[in-house]
Amino acid sequence: MSNLAAYSDVISNRENMYLFLTNLYKTEVTESFYKIIRDLDFSAEPRNELSDGYEKILSFCRAERHDPITDLAVDYARIFLGAGSVETEKSAFPYESVYTSEKRLIMQEARDEVLALYRKYGLGVSSKYSIPEDHLALELEFMAHLCGLVRQAAENGKMDEAVRHLGEQREFHEKHLMRWVPDFCKDINKVASTAFYQGVAELTVSFLNMDAEIVNDLLVSLQQEQEG
Repeated sequence: MSNLAAYSDVISNRENMYLFLTNLYKTEVTESFYKIIRDLDFSAEPRNELSDGYEKILSFCRAERHDPITDLAVDYARIFLGAGSVETEKSAFPYESVYTSEKRLIMQEARDEVLALYRKYGLGVSSKYSIPEDHLALELEFMAHLCGLVRQAAENGKMDEAVRHLGEQREFHEKHLMRWVPDFCKDINKVASTAFYQGVAELTVSFLNMDAEIVNDLLVSLQQEQEG
């Protein structure tokens, strides 16, 4: 078996993190997901770039609240859907097109670009979610899908395939996510009324910055192995 299998845990952790963030952005937090988040325990872990974001999220979850699920649903609707606000500046709409098009409109060039990529991989948007394809949750979910492809290639010792999919991830990260997500998360922090979503914004940017380094390191290691 190739040494690529040794990278499987790192890639799985990346995949799980992308799926975790996907769930935070795709819909309001459900009671079952809230309990999972509340029970996270990092007390034995050394601090890293993600710690501040997690701490804000957990500070909300572990405080005594009458109805935290409703509180989060209200904040989600106001931040991402513009509910209760007549000014777009008081919302953070989770679409790449809004942040990359001149008139801040949805369904623009960015949406067409990511849709073409999804179709290349045989992916579609579930009819359960009637959202444009450049919604952040779907872009994060696409990165999780690519992580799965890298992991499968690593576990099967297919070095060329793993390197190719990692390169595709790096390109998507640079050409799409990092073009707009940092500004989007700044807007979340401006309008969020809960520490929970302020923490989600901080966690998102910190993870994307961290993941860029992880992908670059993995590519260097795998390419060296490929040449050896």
